[in-house]
Amino acid sequence: KEQTILYIIVPAHRLKYYSFLISLLYTELFSFLMEPPQKAQPYLSVDCLLDEFGNAGCIADMTTYLTCLRKRNVSVSLLLQSVTQLRSTYGADEATTLLENCGTKIYLPGLGHDTFAMISGMSGKTLVPVLEDGRTAFRERPLLMPDDIRTLGDREALVVVQNKPFYRARLTPYYRQRRLRNRSAIHADIAFPSLDVAVP
Repeated sequence: KEQTILYIIVPAHRLKYYSFLISLLYTELFSFLMEPPQKAQPYLSVDCLLDEFGNAGCIADMTTYLTCLRKRNVSVSLLLQSVTQLRSTYGADEATTLLENCGTKIYLPGLGHDTFAMISGMSGKTLVPVLEDGRTAFRERPLLMPDDIRTLGDREALVVVQNKPFYRARLTPYYRQRRLRNRSAIHADIAFPSLDVAVP
């Protein structure tokens, strides 16, 4: 099969207006990808990159899709501004299920307080020495304090891969990487259909 990319481009200020259409489209797409292939045919390898996922509206059965699609060779990446955004759209319980079913989580600088607290709680515990009455004692505290997360550098990220320890990654912009810079300079003749709908 020929490799194909489908772009769904919606202006940020119209996301709420089109959210029901976006939700319907994703529901149909994921429902199709859940169907077993024809006899002796493998599942198609599909990567879904859902930017502004928290603003795309509530996708019905999203927790089920996220849980089951990985078995069908489908990768789903959810890009969010904050955990609070996800909770307001899906509710606390379903948002937790969605997060727990993401095998890899990447946290970038500029997160909200709720997200700091959540990451700090996930980071595990460590013992730190404290001086009490002239003696050294050890107290338990989170491995990463919320302020450690808040003060991440502009080109740093925290990465969690399933049951592996947290690690701090250094980010390099694509334009500082020769291979990616060369690839981004390729101009393809692609015609993007436009959706001209009058918004009141």
